[in-house]
Parts: sequence; C-alpha cells; structure tokens
Amino acid sequence: MPFSVRAFKARPLPELYTLQASSGFFSLCIEITRLKKRRRCEIARSNKKEKSLYFADGLFIWSVNYSGKNKRLVATTRNHVTNLVFSAGKLFFTTDGADGSTAMSSCSVSNGVCSDITDTRLPGHIVQMKAYNFADWLVDNPCHYGSCEQMCLLNANQNYTCACKLGWRLASDEISCEKIHEYLIYRQNNYFRGIILNSTMNQFKKAFEPIKLNSIADGALTTFDYDARKNVVVFADLLTLRKLDLTSGSEKFFLENLSSDGVLALDWLSGKIIYVRDDVFGGRQRIVSRGIDDFSETDSSVVLYDDFDPFERVRSLTVHPVRGLIFFTIFEITSRQSRISQMRVNGTEARSFFILRATMDGRYPKIIYSSDQEISALSIERKSKRLYFFVNGDIESIDFNGHYNRIVTKFENETNPIVSLTAYDNKLFWARDNESVYWTCITHIGACDKFKPTSANTSIIALKAYDFSQSELPNGCLLHECEHMCIVATNGAQSCMCNTGWRLKDDEKSCERVDEYLIYLHNDVVSGKILSSNQHSFAEAMLPFKFNIDKTLNLSINFDLDTRRNSMIISDSSKIYEIKLNRTHEEPLVLDAADRPSRHIAVDWISNIYYYISTNDESLKNFIKVRRIDATYDSTGHRVLMEFDISIMPMEIVAHPNRGYVFFIESNNKNFSTQIGRIHSDGSELIYKQRMEEMIDEDDISNNKTYAKLTHSQSECNNDKILDQIFDQSICN
Repeated sequence: MPFSVRAFKARPLPELYTLQASSGFFSLCIEITRLKKRRRCEIARSNKKEKSLYFADGLFIWSVNYSGKNKRLVATTRNHVTNLVFSAGKLFFTTDGADGSTAMSSCSVSNGVCSDITDTRLPGHIVQMKAYNFADWLVDNPCHYGSCEQMCLLNANQNYTCACKLGWRLASDEISCEKIHEYLIYRQNNYFRGIILNSTMNQFKKAFEPIKLNSIADGALTTFDYDARKNVVVFADLLTLRKLDLTSGSEKFFLENLSSDGVLALDWLSGKIIYVRDDVFGGRQRIVSRGIDDFSETDSSVVLYDDFDPFERVRSLTVHPVRGLIFFTIFEITSRQSRISQMRVNGTEARSFFILRATMDGRYPKIIYSSDQEISALSIERKSKRLYFFVNGDIESIDFNGHYNRIVTKFENETNPIVSLTAYDNKLFWARDNESVYWTCITHIGACDKFKPTSANTSIIALKAYDFSQSELPNGCLLHECEHMCIVATNGAQSCMCNTGWRLKDDEKSCERVDEYLIYLHNDVVSGKILSSNQHSFAEAMLPFKFNIDKTLNLSINFDLDTRRNSMIISDSSKIYEIKLNRTHEEPLVLDAADRPSRHIAVDWISNIYYYISTNDESLKNFIKVRRIDATYDSTGHRVLMEFDISIMPMEIVAHPNRGYVFFIESNNKNFSTQIGRIHSDGSELIYKQRMEEMIDEDDISNNKTYAKLTHSQSECNNDKILDQIFDQSICN
C-alpha cells in the first residue's frame, strides 16, 4: 500500500469551538480522463494574505489568484510533482524518482517565487501529503453559540442554521431535533428501504439509507418484520429464519422447515417470533413461536396451533402485541376457500371460520371472516382497531371481532394481485405482484376515494408501516474532567488522553502541546515527523503504528486529521475509518450498504463533522455527504450536501471550517471538462469559477489523465472585517 503525508501545528484549545485553525491546509488529488492524453496537475490553496492558489502541472509549479487569474510560474522541478502543500510562507512538494524513492522538497516563497529548494530523499512512494497549522489564530465560530442539537451549518451571511439528520425534523425552537416515529419500511430486491410516512413535516423523504442483505439470493426473501426496540429485522429466506441486527450489522440464522410462503410476525412486547412451519412428516402446517434472541441449534420453538388439514395453507399472519392477539388467513387448496382466524398467543380459543383471531399464547382462536376467494395481504391498524386485507380483487376491512365489514377500495379491470399491504392511522400502502410502484390512499369513514402510485426502480415484495422511537445510550465519560479526551477501559475505568501533538501533564487530566509535526502514511504504517522552525528537519513526533487493511485489494487511500479527537479519518474506497493516533486499530465510521465511499474526505474540526464523496449504485448518483464525527453510526445519520448525475464526479473536497466553505473539483465525463466549485456547508451559495482548461495549457496535456491537488491555507481575518465571496473577491477586506 502506498504512502500519505500531512503536517500541522497544534496549540491548546481553551475554547473548544471558538479557536479556529484558520491556516488549516488540505490536499486533494483528482484523476480525470481527457481524450487520449495524460497529464498531472497539483493545485494548492495558499494563505489569504496572498489570496493565491498553487498548482503543479508536470514539472512546473504555478500560482493564480482566487479568481483563476494572474498565473505565475513559482518553480520548476526535475520530476513530476505528486503532492503539494503550503504552510507559513513555505511550499512543500514531493516528486518520484526513477529508483522508486520519493524526494520531499521545501522552499520559501517570496514575491510569488520559490527559492532555496531543499530536498530530502525518502524510500517508497508518497501518495498524499497535507499540512496543518493550528497556532496563533483565533476566529469566532457562530456555531458555538447556536448550540444546535445535531448539525450547525454556516450560510453566506456568516449566520448559522441548525439542521437534522435523516429521520429527524427541526423543532419549533429551530435548535433541537425531534425523532419522527412513523416509518414505512419495504423490501425491494435485496434491500430494506424506508420512507417517512408524514414526509411533509421534514425535508427528507428517506427515513434511512438502504440496507443490503448480502447473505441471501435475489428474490429469496419472502416476508419480514421489524423490532424497533432492539433495532433488528427478522426475515424468512426460503427455509431459513434470519435475524439482522441493524446496529452492529451481525446476522444470525436458524434452519427450519419454514412454509414456502415464509409467513412470520414479531411480538415485540414479549420478544417472540411467531411463524409458520411445515411438518414434513405429517404434511400439516403449524404456527410456532420462539424467542427473538433464541437462535440455538436445538429446536426450542413452541407450537401454538396445528389444527390444520393437509390441504390448508397459512397465507398471512399479523399480531397485536398490546392486546395479545394473532390474526392469520387460511387458504384451502381443494375448495379454493379462505378464512381469517384469530387466537390468543398461547394457541387457545381458535375457531375455524375463515379469518382467525387468537391470543399471543395461541389460545381462544376465533374465525372472524370467511370468503369463497383467496384472502391475502393482512394488516392491522391499531388506532381504529381494524383489519385490512385483499380479497376478491378489492381491499376490505373489518373490526377485530369480524364486524362492520367495509369495502375500502374497488379496483376495476385489475387482475394483478396485491402481495403486500400495510396500514397506519388513516393511510393505506400496498404493492402488487411484479410492479415497480407502491400505492397509497387516505381513508375517510373506512373507505378510500382516491389512491396514487409512487414509483420505485424495481418491484416491491414486502412493505410495512411502523411507529417507533429511538433510545439514547449513556456516556460514562460525561463527568470525567479530561481536558481533551476520556477513554473507557475494558474494566469500565476512565482515563484521560491528549490529542495528537499534545502530552498529558502530571495531573493526568490536562494537556500541553507539542508544536509542529508532519503525519504521513507509508505503506501500512502511520508515522509523524516534527517540523522544526527551519521547516526542513524531519525528526520523529510520534511512535509509528500499523494501519490494517486488506492488502489484496487495490485501494486508494485518502485521509484527514481531527486534532481535537486525536484521530485520523481515512477512506480506502471501500469504508471510512477513524483511527486513534494512540491506538493500533481502526474503527469504521460509515458502512452504507447502498453507497461506495470514495477515497476523498475532508474534516471540519470546528463543527465536528466530515465530508465525503460516495456513489450509490442503486440510484446511479454521486453525492457529497456530511456526517458528525462523534455520532454513533446509524444509516440515517448524514446529510446530502450535493447530488450529481452519475456522469459528473466530484473528485476532490476540502473544507474551510471557520467560514463554512466546502471546495470541490468536479469532473464531467461527457464533455471531459473539470471545474472548481464552492458551496456553503448548509448547501447555499453554490459557485463555479475557473474551469481547469483555463488554468492549464492545452499543450501540456498527455497520457490520458489529469491529476490535481487542491490545498487551502487560512490566515487570521480581523473579526471587525466583512467576509466576501472567495471566488470573486478576497476573503478579508
């Protein structure tokens, strides 16, 4: 694996959110295809006093202003420049040698020209280098005073706006966030997807990111149910009963003689799975129950009901945990008749008259509806205490005792059956066999006047509506008086630790800084070098440690630094990790099943968020997304900052934390053009300025590819000065 580099200068942070590293430097690397020529380009952003961007084009290092004008030659090199950063009036860059080694060079920049270039030869290939300087600049952060509960985003006027992650909405105080409890979850292909039932109350329609089931074959899953309290999904995969923990991602299964219809339901109140099992010897079906956490190898299921004829099949099953009732439909193969039944959860009081109701223990089964047509797609609406089901081409409803039968919808000339139906409050949702839409309607006095379709990419097999809330886990470090970081040991004790470049004082709580050092990733080892005052010394600043990734994969590595958490955020084109610089193991931050995170990443250490580029194979879209760094992972915990068509790829991103800017390089695969864009972290004020073709001579393009590095250096702006648009004017007047 190759090697990455970056440098920074640290200082104590008495006010965690008001001290800004306004000279934080970021490097970006992009690769685009252009005709049949190849070229390399490195772009660096410099300090605000000069208001310059630096970039390397092959053997030449150039500078332009923020508007892309006043192009000047800064330096020439003997080999192609592969990395470029600017820090405190000095330029650092790397070039590859013919012997496989890398030359790390630095020079002072005076009047826009590089002088006194000093080289240091290092073994191996350096992939990336970044410089950081966190000393001597104090910039006020509006987000510090807003106290946003989830995310604070800066707008063009340097005011803050609070925002909430997927599945939450902003409360009336415009600071705190409220969990939205009403979700519609459906299975499409091998994905679980969710939408917010009352989407008008939130700007996000999606409830969470799609969850892929990698362990099952396409079309194998037949039905599922969800336990909101445990955050697990139980589903049937042909003859296998499976449970997926959505928090940890772990999956368990139990081999059973499940019915070919895969009928199951969850009693979340008592923690039971109720499902239908085929008796391979007697030829009859049984309704059985087992604990949701009981996936032992022994048969620990309990038979609730087995009074079926060999030609009777259970088609649907649903439960009412609070009232302790089970409802299920039975189809008689020879007579083609159906019934809906009810019984208690212990399997008693079951009667046979065509919609059966029973208690959770299986007692007191009671037939509450009968028909000479097959009944399918059974659903409970708990507020109105009614059952909805599909029969004879229509959707009908009855109360829990089988009374007050109503035809909810009548479908004219529709022969395609409904395969899944769910009800919540006064809303109905259903999906038909082999249709890539699901339908909704609002009931009035038990009937639907109008219903409308919602398109999906592929056919929907199962869908269910849920009303649930999310619990918070306690933090054992809240009362521990650590200046930087509190670590919980395996025995439950807490200990203080300091951020990278800092050391713990004798009181074992406060920290003192180590001034300046360079961090780089060399093969699979993370190392640090101290940057002395002459900027040319490379002494050790930290103990090297190993970064463990799959070496069999051809992965590209990109990283950024979070000094407050003493960690690196690393993307390897497959996952995004957080690595504590005082630990030897990585911790995955993002595991979106439908997304492929790219290697490009940028950290906003002020707002405690990070930006990353991802590609969604299902929607054929590219995104720039934002997440909180210290949030416990869940599939909804992000915002989409920008969305691109699949032909347009954001190649690089850098963040300007104290001003709420996000810069990116955008590559268009249709017209083979690239351009630099800027957007505020709240999604406002999108600006494109200075296409790359205008900054790079056409004669220099060769070898099919263009490489660019974008770096930004930030310097202090007086608090009483007005901030202007970076592309058209200077940042500071």
